[in-house]
Amino acid sequence: MLIIRNSNYMKYRISFNIYNSGIAALTVGSLLHGILEIAGTSSEYIMYYSILGWMAVGTGIISFFINTFRKKQIH
Repeated sequence: MLIIRNSNYMKYRISFNIYNSGIAALTVGSLLHGILEIAGTSSEYIMYYSILGWMAVGTGIISFFINTFRKKQIH
């Protein structure tokens, strides 16, 4: 079965993938923070999960809106 990919679909898919990766990074960072807190230790690397997670979420949202407005300007 051959699936034809639309270029607009791919642009939106990239935005959603970046957004979902950011949510996954925030989830993993929160999970690790909880595990380390229960264990009674800490790590400075947990901060990087939050920073990179929020950056990916923001990038995904911004790229989605850029693609949406760019599409409306063309038509």
